[in-house]
Amino acid sequence: AASDVYKRQEEALWIDIGKLKEGMILKKDLSTKDGMLLLARGTMLRESFIRSIQHIGRRQLIHNKICVSIPEASKRHKQSQNEAT
Repeated sequence: AASDVYKRQEEALWIDIGKLKEGMILKKDLSTKDGMLLLARGTMLRESFIRSIQHIGRRQLIHNKICVSIPEASKRHKQSQNEAT
C-alpha cells in the first residue's frame, strides 16, 4: 500500500558533524558555504567521508549541521548492541 511506502522513508535529521556515523545517508547535497558541491544527496557516509567532512568543518568551510537519515538496518544494529550490554 502507498502508506507503507511513506512509513519506510527514513526520517531526515539535522545532526552536528561531530556526531556523524558510518552508514548514515545524506538527505541533502553537502556543499561548502560558497556553494561548491562536496557530496550529493543519497550518499552513504563512509569513515573516510566523515573524517573529511569534520576536517572541512573545523576550517569553517561548511555548516556545522548536516541533514542525514539513519537507515533502519543501522537502527536495528544499534538497538541490538544496546540490548546486549
